[in-house]
Amino acid sequence: MQNDWLRKMRFACKRGTLESELILQAFLEHPDALALSVQEQTLFESLLELDDTTLMNALINAQTDALSPQQKIMLQQIRRAYLPV
Repeated sequence: MQNDWLRKMRFACKRGTLESELILQAFLEHPDALALSVQEQTLFESLLELDDTTLMNALINAQTDALSPQQKIMLQQIRRAYLPV
């Protein structure tokens, strides 16, 4: 079941900007993505519903005012997968 979700999300991560695709797909390849709860999967999907500009601004931490606190936490997980500290 998890593999089906990952496959669907890989396809859903095809965006209008290569940069956002790379960041999102790096997260899906990270071990953290395999351990997502159903609630976290839903949060990830909610981020993919954002328009490309809003999503890219959120991914680079330029503007996250319109996001819920839970979405902001998910963005932190995505950033850690792409830019490990």
